[in-house]
Order: sequence, then C-alpha cells, then structure tokens
Amino acid sequence: MLGCVSQPQSVKANLPLVNPSFTHHLSDTNAGIPEGKAKAIPELNISANKAIVIEGNSYVVSNSYISALGNQCYRLKRQGRSGSTEVRPVCNNQTYWLLYPALVFSNTL
Repeated sequence: MLGCVSQPQSVKANLPLVNPSFTHHLSDTNAGIPEGKAKAIPELNISANKAIVIEGNSYVVSNSYISALGNQCYRLKRQGRSGSTEVRPVCNNQTYWLLYPALVFSNTL
C-alpha cells in the first residue's frame, strides 16, 4: 500500500479559525453579496481599543491577533439597543479588510 502525506503548516492562534468559505462569494465591488457573507472594505483605519463606525454601526475594537491563516485580525463588539451583544471579526487580506458576519450573539436581560 502506498500513500502520500503532507504536514499542515504550523500556526499559532488563540481564536477559532474563520471559515474561508465566507470569502468565496466576494467580488471587487461587493455588489449583490448575500447577508451572512464576508464583505470587503478597501480602506479602513482601525486601532485597538478604539471605537470605529462601519456602515452606520459603532463597534469597540479589541487588541489585534494573528488568525490561523496568518492575517492580522480584530474582534469588533457592538452593543444592540435590546441589550444584545454582537461580536464579529475583521481581518486584513493584504489589499483590503474582510468584515465577517457575527460569530457570537448574546443577550443580557
């Protein structure tokens, strides 16, 4: 019996991997991207522990981290009016930032 094995690249990450399938629907303009898919943001000035507004929503930015794919990322946290909290990642993809759908929602009543 013959076989072939390749060792995966070693990575260091403290957060779960963001599924790369979110990016396969991206286009240059993001026109027609369905809800729940990653959105490309070409120009984004982001700093840790600062507030940022994206598409009219205000987020608090976490410290940066390196994803398992090797990209610089931040977690964005937004408090909803109903007391819910939304957390979503944004990662640098060399020429633009990718804003991913919320990975975590929580309600505090």
